[in-house]
Amino acid sequence: MGLLDHAEMVDAKRFEVIAHASVMRSGRLRFATDAMEMMDLTSVKSIILFSLSDRRYPGDDVEYGAVTCPEEDARGFAVKASGPYRYISLKNFLIQEGINFKDYAITFEVTDANEQWEGKPVFRLTMRRTPKPSTQKPEAQETNPNEFDFLQ
Repeated sequence: MGLLDHAEMVDAKRFEVIAHASVMRSGRLRFATDAMEMMDLTSVKSIILFSLSDRRYPGDDVEYGAVTCPEEDARGFAVKASGPYRYISLKNFLIQEGINFKDYAITFEVTDANEQWEGKPVFRLTMRRTPKPSTQKPEAQETNPNEFDFLQ
């Protein structure tokens, strides 16, 4: 009996790429080229989202399951094109979920879940949130004329 007789080979290609999607100021979720390729978005008409996170544990990652549909599905968000990119309009959904995309840069890591739902591929979207740099100019700091007295 050999070491690998009952082992399952790891599909390295599945784990090499970390694809991304970003929420734009308009509330659109725009898929990067690597995510478009992974999800085959050029032939997808809609994406159905499933909430995977338990909101009772705010420290946990916010995750969604995404099912890509080659046909339009009333349960999903319509996939639209903007130049070479694909996006879905999530503004109202993000507002309902309490996701602040105005003050934070919201990105999603897209990974292949290696599953099927109703014969369609499933992907995991893991949200990452980063504060956006302030757009306000810093106020001029007043210096105290006596603060450098020790140098004299």
